[in-house]
Amino acid sequence: AGPGRLMAALPPSADIVITGAGAIGTAIAYHLARKGARDVLVLERDMVGAGSTSKAAGGIRVEFPLKIEVEFSLRGIEFFKRFRDEMGAECDFRQEGYLFLLTTEADVARFRKNQAVQLALGADSRMISAQEARELVPSMRVDDVLAAVWGPHDGYASPNDVVQAYAAQARARGVTIAEETAVTGIELEQGRVTAVQTSAGRVATKLCINAAGPW
Repeated sequence: AGPGRLMAALPPSADIVITGAGAIGTAIAYHLARKGARDVLVLERDMVGAGSTSKAAGGIRVEFPLKIEVEFSLRGIEFFKRFRDEMGAECDFRQEGYLFLLTTEADVARFRKNQAVQLALGADSRMISAQEARELVPSMRVDDVLAAVWGPHDGYASPNDVVQAYAAQARARGVTIAEETAVTGIELEQGRVTAVQTSAGRVATKLCINAAGPW
């Protein structure tokens, strides 16, 4: 623990252990708690949101090639619209749009193919001309642009505000978040998780969710 900080002892067991208290780990904890899970433990080697979440730009857009990605994005946009009401906090959600400039025929073909997936799911993704793109951003040079893709409902939010809201709402529903507690190993018996080893001791569990990102 840091100077002057007292770390609470870890529980000897938990129904569910989540590794990583970034936006993904805290979101999983929040939604599990909303579904009625009460014995959830989140382990974070640093502080809430200190990993990849702290480096993120917070972009929220629908221009993806896979159906599942577009579905996640559409649900995400609707969630961020009601974020203040559901989470009781602000996240600086702004729908200022995403604009992709396409300078090769291969890019145009790829984005057009992806758009078929997006449009079929109800996403508002528009193929526009270079001149139309310049009307959106008058200071932009477009002499080498063949076409552009404009997502008017895309935008961004504050990653830190989002992760802190998730963590607060998870804690309010009984989730324990242990910061400065690194996961050092996972115990298995016959291919099944039985415990998680940490820098603060062992926690018995039957379910471990890895939300530790690239680490």
